[in-house]
Amino acid sequence: GHNRRLHDKWAAVDVNADEQQQIHRFLSSGEWYGGLPAALQALILSRSVVRKYAKGQVISLEASVPKGLYAALEGMVHCVREVGDGEEALIHVCEPGFWFAEYAALTGNTTIGTFLAHTRARVLLLPKVQLDRIVADEPRYYEAFARLALDRYAVLVRMLSEIRELSPEARLRGRLALLAQM
Repeated sequence: GHNRRLHDKWAAVDVNADEQQQIHRFLSSGEWYGGLPAALQALILSRSVVRKYAKGQVISLEASVPKGLYAALEGMVHCVREVGDGEEALIHVCEPGFWFAEYAALTGNTTIGTFLAHTRARVLLLPKVQLDRIVADEPRYYEAFARLALDRYAVLVRMLSEIRELSPEARLRGRLALLAQM
C-alpha cells in the first residue's frame, strides 16, 4: 500500500536514431499511437525518454504528482490501487504497447493508482512538462491525448454494466473481450 517507498532509481537509456525508429514502428502498431497524425507521433517520440526498471520497482506511486504519460515497451507493468488496510487490488496488467498514467498526465491531479514493474521493464515516458508544451503549442492535439482516456472510460462503463447484469461466466467472457480490445 502507501507504505511502499517510491524508489525512483530507474536507469536512463540513451536512444539512438535506429532505436527511436524501432520504438516508433512498435508503437505505430497500436491503435491509439498508430492513429495519431505523423507530426504528433514525431513530437511525442522526440520529447520522450526511455527508462528501465527492475522487477518490483515503483514506476509511479498512487497519490503522487504526475510525471507524465508512459508506454510499456518491454516487460509487464501492474497497475494496483489501495483498497484499505494496506490491501491492494490489481487493476490492470500493462503489456508492451500499452499507454498508462493518462489520467494524472492530462488532469494534473495526483495519480489514481500505483504502477509497478512486475518484470524487468522498459518504458517510454513523455514528461508532463513536454506533454503540456505540445498541447500549448498546438491545442488541437489535446483531443488526441483525451481520446486515450475517454476510450478507457467507455471500457469501464461497459465493464460496470456487465458486473451488474451478467452471470459470472458472461462477465468473464466480456472482460476478456474488452482486454483484448485494449
